[in-house]
Amino acid sequence: MPARNQLVDLVKQLQAIESMLIAGSTVFVMAEELVISDRQVRRLLNHLRELGVEIRSNYKAGNQEAAVLTAKKSTRLFNKVADN
Repeated sequence: MPARNQLVDLVKQLQAIESMLIAGSTVFVMAEELVISDRQVRRLLNHLRELGVEIRSNYKAGNQEAAVLTAKKSTRLFNKVADN
């Protein structure tokens, strides 16, 4: 059942990104951590936004550093589930 495995992978990625957002992270750090492209991370961030997670950025115009994205702990959408 490849479709089921893809769904499981997607949920695990969303869980990981949500945890990194609570701690505060950049898109590129998330991409490295999950071994996926930054474009894929941005898509997953959009999914979380659509699900109602409030994601904030510390981006300031003219700043050369990567923006750190954060989310409130109270908006935790996914509960960590132990792997079987």
